[in-house]
Amino acid sequence: IGLEIYRSLNQSTHFTLYGGSSVDDHGKYIYENYIDAVPLVDDSNFTSVLNKIIKKYNIEYIFPAHDSVVLKLAEEFNNGNLGCKVITSKLSTCIIARSKLLTYKELSSKISVPKIFNEISEIKTDDLPIFLKPDVGQGSKGTYLAKDIQEVKFYLRKDPTLLLLEYLPGD
Repeated sequence: IGLEIYRSLNQSTHFTLYGGSSVDDHGKYIYENYIDAVPLVDDSNFTSVLNKIIKKYNIEYIFPAHDSVVLKLAEEFNNGNLGCKVITSKLSTCIIARSKLLTYKELSSKISVPKIFNEISEIKTDDLPIFLKPDVGQGSKGTYLAKDIQEVKFYLRKDPTLLLLEYLPGD
């Protein structure tokens, strides 16, 4: 996403772009101005270090390019803890978008969403297989397809916070 932001704005005379990351990524080869010493978003020093960077480079806007960073920066901006503006949705939208469960609940009256099982006892034989996934995450990390109740129990022992969802096969 950071590379797409760069491609969109690098020719503009209205911006001086700075790229930054907490991990070693391709941005350092693209951005003329690149900051690679940003702490991870869950680091207790994240906001204070970011504010030092904002002040040092006179940064006015941040375009967050990772789901967890979007939410963290929306929270920090909303609480008045950030030294610049964040280009994102309002905090309540960021909270909903970061949670699969809240997203399903928000959209369920508008579009079809997978059935959510709150407890194993709600799952009937006809409901199997069941798809389990983290409420917060990206890609397919931490997802499982359970073909029977024993597998559901197994995966829940590994991670009791997993969502139990209707399996939707196909494209």
